[in-house]
Amino acid sequence: MTTDIRETLHDIGAAVAPPVIDLVAFDGRLRRARRARRLGQTAVAAAAVAVVGIGAWLVAPGGSGRPDVAGDGQRSEVPTRSRNVLAYVEQHKLFLSPPDDPSFEVDTGIEVEEIVARVPDGVVYVDLDSHLKRVDVRIDGTVGEPVDVVGSEPIQWAAVDATATQLWFVDLDNTLHRRALGQQTDLETIELTPGQQVLAVGQDSWAADGVNSVELHVGKAFYDVRPASSPLRAALAGQVLAVTTQEGTEIWSTVGKRRYDALGLGTAALSPDGRWLASGADDADRDARLKGGLYLTDLGSGSTARVTFDRLDGPVIDIWWEDAERYFVVADAFGDGGVRRQLSECTADAGCLLRFEDTSGTLQLPRD
Repeated sequence: MTTDIRETLHDIGAAVAPPVIDLVAFDGRLRRARRARRLGQTAVAAAAVAVVGIGAWLVAPGGSGRPDVAGDGQRSEVPTRSRNVLAYVEQHKLFLSPPDDPSFEVDTGIEVEEIVARVPDGVVYVDLDSHLKRVDVRIDGTVGEPVDVVGSEPIQWAAVDATATQLWFVDLDNTLHRRALGQQTDLETIELTPGQQVLAVGQDSWAADGVNSVELHVGKAFYDVRPASSPLRAALAGQVLAVTTQEGTEIWSTVGKRRYDALGLGTAALSPDGRWLASGADDADRDARLKGGLYLTDLGSGSTARVTFDRLDGPVIDIWWEDAERYFVVADAFGDGGVRRQLSECTADAGCLLRFEDTSGTLQLPRD
């Protein structure tokens, strides 16, 4: 009898057409519900910060800069929310999160390869056809019409300096251009050597990869910066050049003098004023069984802090500074049937708040 009923139900199910699902509406409801649920779990707001003495990371050249957390200070301040619209990418689409409702996101419908920079009142991005574009962003999360930034020709690479006043880009002829942001006239053009990659830019400075070195150009001056191991990434801000290697991030001055040996962990970001270095454990750090978590170094005073917050159980894959005091951290989180990406909002004088989680695992922050 049970078999007959089962077979009858199967026959009925095969004969009935499934309902058409409004995937767009469903996805929108799902995103909003997911973010609202995650925001309800902000016990992470009580982030503890363990202060470490200068000897833990800031060492003389030639020493090891890996963190050895042994601090005795504790803080649990909760950072205030940013008052700016947050821009990010999920599945090659530009999303915005207004400041008054972090659980809500705006799908702009704009397809992007990456966000180059969050600039005043807008976003500079590269689209899927390698064109450099800008779109105005309003405080409520609505946007204007995208416009070409450097004409209709595709580019290889682009960046905006830490002051958000200078735009640099490399065209298909391997020429580096510098322009005032929003202008169409070059202030400077540089012919790059074949295969040369620009690593970082400043107001009137730029850094490129050399042979196991970083070629630093400041105005008309040139400095051959040689870190202890091969450079992977670099950043310029204020009077600071940060060079990330497999050993950590070395701090140099913009006149080619090393200030600190390798410090921090594999994923690192320099604040736009050059004062702070935030770093977190990446996959390589975790594989090497090094200390995990998130760290903050004050490059002016030499003090170092470990910033801990709940559920940072995966590698830190990206850190982005919104301004000189506020930064965002993307980390992979495991469980619930897959890998998610957690976005946390942090300030230099307090801890971190979980902003939301991305279950698609494709979340990307601006690259500047």
